[in-house]
Amino acid sequence: MEERSGKSFVDYMRQAVLEPLGMHSSSYDWLPGLRARTAVAYDRAGRRLPNYRFAELAAAGLYTTAEDLGRFVAAGLTGPHGEPPGRGLLRPETIDVMYSPAPHSEGSNGAYGFGQQLDTLPDGTRLVMHGGSNRGWQLIWVAVPARRAGLVVLTNSDAGPAVYRPVMCAWLRSVDGGTGARGC
Repeated sequence: MEERSGKSFVDYMRQAVLEPLGMHSSSYDWLPGLRARTAVAYDRAGRRLPNYRFAELAAAGLYTTAEDLGRFVAAGLTGPHGEPPGRGLLRPETIDVMYSPAPHSEGSNGAYGFGQQLDTLPDGTRLVMHGGSNRGWQLIWVAVPARRAGLVVLTNSDAGPAVYRPVMCAWLRSVDGGTGARGC
């Protein structure tokens, strides 16, 4: 992206994705305004961790809030007034490709689209999710595009799945009328 755009990854993502989606509390650079509001990370034993910085910005460098990440998840869904998925950043057809199984990616835990884990609810409805894990941080976002519903849970602990898994499963049961999803 840097070679093609002539911009740094940080600047490109800010201008092309974060600002257009209204993600004003998000950055791939640990800005002074974000530093003051960043939660403290903890290990599994509850010991405070330093705020690690990662060279792999695309994979591990996003500083964000649940509200901002919710804006990102919502951009992949049909909008409240019938706006097509993609919010003008991506074509709806691109979202369809991202949310469709890649060849040879299906297994016992579902399938993978372009950067997303895919599964189906018991009634066959598509479920899209993505987890994140850095030292001291764990997250999950889940979306059910056919129901225009999404959930974001961010945690500041290596033990985050113990928090987000029951929340995610309860949410999925509410979205699916009580049956939930695989593994819940």
